[in-house]
Amino acid sequence: MLIRKAELSDIAFIEELLIRGCEERHFGPTVKIQAKAMLEQVIKYGSLEFMLLRNNRKSVCTKKVEIFVAVLNGETASFIINALYENEAELHLAYTHKNFRRKGLFLNLLMYSVERYEKDMKINRIYARCYNKSSWAKECLLKNGFSVSQYGNPEELQLDT
Repeated sequence: MLIRKAELSDIAFIEELLIRGCEERHFGPTVKIQAKAMLEQVIKYGSLEFMLLRNNRKSVCTKKVEIFVAVLNGETASFIINALYENEAELHLAYTHKNFRRKGLFLNLLMYSVERYEKDMKINRIYARCYNKSSWAKECLLKNGFSVSQYGNPEELQLDT
């Protein structure tokens, strides 16, 4: 298995998986509408604008965003999209094609991301949000050093330090 940064040629594959993920309720519905434009923006420029809601106040911010894909036997099989802002890294969206599930691809992308951001001294918080539907992802996060830091749907899971 190979993990590499996503390229323009990966957009159609990742977009298809984002749409499936929305239909299966692993992601919020706006992802489906924004998928292609979001992917093009990230791959070309490495950033996205996000709407933040903190202390009941909305604000727009630009986050650095990275997309990594897992390639198994020469086929792109899975992806993870990570968003970095200030001193935090959010494991934002991830999905594995149904033909490649239960082969450890999400775990490998997760560990690759965690190791990458743990080495960056500016990152002092790594977290993910999982909808209830994403029980496999949540289970994997819990088995690999994350704990629930905020309950709800989605739940927020934070890497224990």
